[in-house]
Parts: sequence; structure tokens; C-alpha cells
Amino acid sequence: MYSVMVLDNSEVELVAIQKALEKDYNVIAMNNAKQTLARLNKANIMPDLLIMDLMLQGVSGLQVLTRLMTADKTKSIRVIIISGDKDASTEIEAYRIGAADFVKKPLNMQILKKRVEMQTEFLENKKQIR
Repeated sequence: MYSVMVLDNSEVELVAIQKALEKDYNVIAMNNAKQTLARLNKANIMPDLLIMDLMLQGVSGLQVLTRLMTADKTKSIRVIIISGDKDASTEIEAYRIGAADFVKKPLNMQILKKRVEMQTEFLENKKQIR
């Protein structure tokens, strides 16, 4: 079973995403960017996928994404950004930094589940190639 870490300040969003995914994935809910980065730095096993909001308390989600994508230990994590930002330049910047996907808020859980499924299919295909 693939593991999906979710980082969002909103408890409502965290619970909704967790409920939508927990049947098919091992979901790890996090509500603090600094704690999430610390946990990932200490982890022996990385989550397969990270779903992350861009609006995080005290830090920009793009900054967190940059840290993840530039660190050897975390750069292979597939990241799906979720954001209510309507500015296309934000989405383009997220992809430039290394996001695997970008889902706009308000979230449609069926769409989010499909995007997660697509990313885990990518990971499965990558495993088979190796």
C-alpha cells in the first residue's frame, strides 16, 4: 500500500483528504510545515507521495517545495500541490520547482483521488522498469 503524507493547516481539509484516501492508501496527516520537514529529515522511509497546500502557517508552500526538491533525501517524493491561488504563475512556478501535479481549490475529492491514483500508477510503472 502506498503512503501519502498530507500537509495542510486546515483541519477540515486534512480530515476530508484523509477520509477520501484512507481506504486505498496509508495516510499521514500533518498540519505544520516545520514539523513535517523535521519528520521527513529523520525518517528512514519516505512517503511515496506528499499532498501539500501552498498556504502554510509561517512559511510559503513554494519554499517548502523548494527545500524538498533540493534535498537528496526528499527530492524523489512526488508532490501534489493544492491551492486556491488563481494566479497561473503560481502553478507554473510550482511545476518549475518540481511539483508532480497541481490541484485547485475548492477541492473535488474525486479529482484529487484520481490525481493520487495517477501518481501511484507512475510510481508502479517506474518500479516495473527498474
